Amino acid sequence: MNQDYHISMGPSGFATEDTCQITVLRGHARFVVKVDVARVKDTIFGRKMLQEMELRKGRSWSKTRDKPLFDLVHQYCQSLLESLAPRTSLQDLSLEAFLHAPTYDLELIQGDSDEDVRIVGEDQCAYTPAFFTSPMHTTDLPRPCKALRHFEARNVWIARTANEGKNLDAIQSRVVTAEGVPLYFKPRMELREAEFERELCILRRIDETGLAARLRVPRLQGVVVSGEATIGMLMTLITSSSIGTHLRSAGLQDRQELHKQWEEQLTAIVRELHAHGLVWGDVHPMNVLIDEEMNAWAIDFGGMNNAEFVDDEKRETLEGDWQGLRRVFQEWLPDAKRRSQW
Repeated sequence: MNQDYHISMGPSGFATEDTCQITVLRGHARFVVKVDVARVKDTIFGRKMLQEMELRKGRSWSKTRDKPLFDLVHQYCQSLLESLAPRTSLQDLSLEAFLHAPTYDLELIQGDSDEDVRIVGEDQCAYTPAFFTSPMHTTDLPRPCKALRHFEARNVWIARTANEGKNLDAIQSRVVTAEGVPLYFKPRMELREAEFERELCILRRIDETGLAARLRVPRLQGVVVSGEATIGMLMTLITSSSIGTHLRSAGLQDRQELHKQWEEQLTAIVRELHAHGLVWGDVHPMNVLIDEEMNAWAIDFGGMNNAEFVDDEKRETLEGDWQGLRRVFQEWLPDAKRRSQW
């Protein structure tokens, strides 16, 4: 049975001796909650917060160690967050909605009495791109990509997932177009703009050379636009295997009888790409997708190399692709079973 995507994430954040700030996501709404110790220190809540901060004093930051502090702030605000964003399902939300997602900057301060704490900022909501999406002016698209098909963001919706209870921590996901066609959406993200444009250009080249029709690589369908802005690209949807999506999936690591086949398939893909002057650029286990017929695909051409598999000095080079394949299939994957037993 198909299920909705849900987002209910948090709290994550950071803390110093003087302040604590958490971020919580509910649906496509984003909440940033700040607490300055000086503004709450004389309240019941403030004293609890100081106790938690004393426990972490002198220690380095740790997500696990700071969780009780983050949870304290979150729990105090939870009922308000739920009232401001009661719905966590993304069903029926278009990609346009993510460009105008509600964002709240809240703060805890001392209330009218010495013991009271109140939340301020709930009446001021900004509407900003969700999940650090970084739209670009469509006229700034690389020249080879200007003729790509445009899909209006208001006519592309987040699709349901077959995995019950699946959470979504980004809008990179399965979508469906106005014509009912399922595709895969990849947004242009803050601090990763160069990788987006690299992948867009490479997938365009793959399509122009006819390689997309015979290689197991994503096929570019077009870009998603809103007004004069491009927010991401659409690719064909690859249905992954039932026992795992990529090589970091334990079920696929256990299929040792298929590892040689996958290595040969990826080797053939890389060889063909190189023959046309194209470099994969980011070879690592999570970028080797296994489809429902148990064949290997090369995905993600953004070029952000993982130094465990491709040395930095060989990033986005022919030699780097071969190094990555060798390390994945001849070193990392054979050693996966031993690592899982640690």
